[in-house]
Amino acid sequence: MKTENRSKEETATYQEWFNIADSDGDGRISGNEATKFFALSNLSRSQLKQLWALADNKRQGFLGFSEFVTAMQVLPS
Repeated sequence: MKTENRSKEETATYQEWFNIADSDGDGRISGNEATKFFALSNLSRSQLKQLWALADNKRQGFLGFSEFVTAMQVLPS
């Protein structure tokens, strides 16, 4: 789902979750922060690695807001 297709409410929710996951407040989510946040989803370590690889498609070693949204959208409901 592209940004322009998300409602303002969805974007606000993702932003709130992003801010929670970004525990040091630097505007990006490190691998460590992502592990802590996404572990709450009860995915296996292998699934978490796949999720990270998909979301960090530029291989930067962190997730910006758009990459975080990608990760959230592929999580099982």
